[in-house]
Amino acid sequence: MDELKERLARMGMDLDSLNPSNMALDAIKVNMPRQPFAKAPTGGSYDWSQSTAHTTLYLPVPSTVRGRDLECKIGSKSFVFGLKGHDSPWLSGEWGGEVVRSLSTWSKEDDLVEVTVAKKNDGEWLYCLREMKIGAVPEGSGSSVKQQHMSAASQPPTPASALESAKTAKIKNTSDGGGGVKSNDEKRTKSGSTEEVKKEGKTYTYAPRRIDGDGGEKNDDGKAAVKKKKKPKNKWESFDADQALADLENEGRPKDPGWRISKEPGTATIDCVGYEKSKEEVALDYELAEKAKGMKEMIRTRLASTQVCKEKGNLFVKNRNWAKALDSYSEGLSLLSVARTAAPLMSANLKVRVSALYVALVNNSALCHLKQRQWNETKILATEALKEDVCNYKALCRRASAQIALGELKHARKDIQAAIQAEPNKKVAQRLLRDLDEKAKQSDV
Repeated sequence: MDELKERLARMGMDLDSLNPSNMALDAIKVNMPRQPFAKAPTGGSYDWSQSTAHTTLYLPVPSTVRGRDLECKIGSKSFVFGLKGHDSPWLSGEWGGEVVRSLSTWSKEDDLVEVTVAKKNDGEWLYCLREMKIGAVPEGSGSSVKQQHMSAASQPPTPASALESAKTAKIKNTSDGGGGVKSNDEKRTKSGSTEEVKKEGKTYTYAPRRIDGDGGEKNDDGKAAVKKKKKPKNKWESFDADQALADLENEGRPKDPGWRISKEPGTATIDCVGYEKSKEEVALDYELAEKAKGMKEMIRTRLASTQVCKEKGNLFVKNRNWAKALDSYSEGLSLLSVARTAAPLMSANLKVRVSALYVALVNNSALCHLKQRQWNETKILATEALKEDVCNYKALCRRASAQIALGELKHARKDIQAAIQAEPNKKVAQRLLRDLDEKAKQSDV
């Protein structure tokens, strides 16, 4: 055991790295589109979507509420969402699974809040929130709403409203036909191209438009204003081919279909709307999850056992006990065969580790046959390793050695040249090339 620990240390590994719990495996891939899960008190619905690693909530809020007025508490097991300073939250409940708080975020844009949480354990949630409570949204929520009403009440009327009030003001003409006298609560004064209207103690300034006899507008210098003609738009420049195809596919469908085709920038997707799983489907999901969990544990255990077999075989090779080393490698390959058949359930990282372990076992088995002068077995195993890794230096050299012994000099030269190209600084292929040249000279003589 101590010798095994020393070999693992030289490889940058320890016994903990062989623990099945340290090997990642993705058994189920989840990609659920956005769908409602509750009716929002502000109108519309609370929606959610999920992937294998994340869950996202889409929560509508009043557009007058600012982001700093909201309170969004994301716990590892619970969620609370509402307005600061209010005892009753708008939405609360327990997550459908445990989440990682440090990787979870929320943001607000216009009247929608998006909450994205990272799942602690990858997989599918059957519910986004359990024991869910939905509170009422108080009217005029948020300080921004109050400020909006206050600012609207204190703003003066626009120049257009001042002009309208000026037009409707009562004017009394003097008996000598002079200028009109305004009422006591309204006075007008002109200065250049602007006109001031005083009413109820306030002064409004505006620039009235000048109209000529023909009804056309004029500038301040008396010249007729020139209107810029708008260039006609090219309809093909604004034509959306993806949207046109989506509209064509949706033609004749009801307005609230179970399936719809929607278009997003650069993509066209088909979403299932309002779909709810039956009891049989939920039970099947649980059954599949349990079976996948059992499969994951079995694969992890076999991978750990395979690694131990490889280390045992390496110790026998060190002692030049080729037969026992070959038995250990064969046992490891037998254990690994089940894991290789479950490749579709594996994560990309685990697939790489399984492939590397398989190549090492096959390569070492070829070495054992080579040392026992079993040329055909060496050639077969080295070829098997090259199917998994076409540029593997050891497999190329070992197959070339077997081919030289079998007299297949032309094939051996190709493998040696490929090995030198893959690892030009290593000496084994260089030595094999010299041996090959000497044997070629002898065959020519």
